[in-house]
Amino acid sequence: MEFHIFDLLYTDPDRVRESLLAMSKEGLVGGIYLWINKSNAKLYVGSSMNLYSRISGYLSLRNLHGIIGHALLKYSLDSFVLVVFFVPNATSSLVLALDSRSDDTCVCAYNINPTAGSRAGAELSEEHKAKISAALKGNTHPKGHKRSEETKAKMSAAKGGAANPQYGNPLSEEHKAKISASMKGNTHSDGAREKMSAAKRGVCNPQYGKGVPVHLIQVTPSGLKLVLTFPNQNRCVEGLGVSKETVRRRLATKKVFQYNGCGHILTRELPS
Repeated sequence: MEFHIFDLLYTDPDRVRESLLAMSKEGLVGGIYLWINKSNAKLYVGSSMNLYSRISGYLSLRNLHGIIGHALLKYSLDSFVLVVFFVPNATSSLVLALDSRSDDTCVCAYNINPTAGSRAGAELSEEHKAKISAALKGNTHPKGHKRSEETKAKMSAAKGGAANPQYGNPLSEEHKAKISASMKGNTHSDGAREKMSAAKRGVCNPQYGKGVPVHLIQVTPSGLKLVLTFPNQNRCVEGLGVSKETVRRRLATKKVFQYNGCGHILTRELPS
């Protein structure tokens, strides 16, 4: 196994990149690397199947994350020594195994995860937990991201009309037949039907209290008298305790019927 040591106080980052690129051209692309902070002797052990790309990202000091990323920004590259071990014929499993072995034998203060390539065993601080909790509060999306109305509208427009991949591609008769066959014989249990019915019954029904009003008019010797107004035909059925067909017929014929011992009619128009 070949390794290179770069003291970044004396070695320019471009020279490090050139060296890594030369090694990759020789087929040595994967391996493990150590960042050693000379200011406090803290270590970070990492691994990659593309050392040139990984190390170049660190040396650019852009888009850094994790403890080691913050440390590089805080102390600067001049405070670190970089040790790179090149593994011949490297595989992901071999590189991760060497990485884990290094974690076990060194005190790696900059490593978050106890096991290389896994979050298992990683402990979050109470402050970190609080930040995650606050970020997720109020979010209803399964992934924890609540989309704005503007974003929802854009997503809808992106899939609407001609933008929809199914636009202009109706289902074939064979496809329809398969769907029909797969649905045949599928029935809800009595319990399920009762739950579905209850969920849409009475005040649970989105149309409850909506629709065209029905007026109950009493026929008296002195004229017509408004007794009660139902918000719709279904509420009239409930209120009078009769069938839908009876209410429909009485509305259509305007015939007088007995209710509470007096003559009444049903109408959708109030008498003038």
